[in-house]
This record gives sequence, C-alpha cells and structure tokens, in this order.
Amino acid sequence: ETQTLPRSSSMAAGLERNGRTRVQALFSHAAGDNSTLLSFTEGDIITLLVPEARDGWHYGENEKNR
Repeated sequence: ETQTLPRSSSMAAGLERNGRTRVQALFSHAAGDNSTLLSFTEGDIITLLVPEARDGWHYGENEKNR
C-alpha cells in the first residue's frame, strides 16, 4: 500500500543519539542546484540539528556524508 506523507511529517523510533533526534529517509531526494537543500537516498539516516521544524522545514545532516 502506498502512503503519502506531508513534507513536514517524520517518524523517529529509538533513533536518538547524543540528545539529537535521528530520522531515516523513507524516499530519496535530490537537492539539484540548490545548495541549501539536503540530498539523501532512501534509508539514509539524518540527524536533526534543530529539534522542531521551523516554518515547515527540518534542518539536518546526512550521517553518510555529513
């Protein structure tokens, strides 16, 4: 079954490290030419740098390539 999630939806279950929430990408995203966006592939782990979304956006770092 295919499920569509809003852009700001995320699920984290037991992925916390050093007090920061970690999330696993459900699908891939290519940032293209926009250097402010994060590229990642399905299954990548992303550490959230800010605990809550700001203006509908999460800020994070891909653990695979920092």
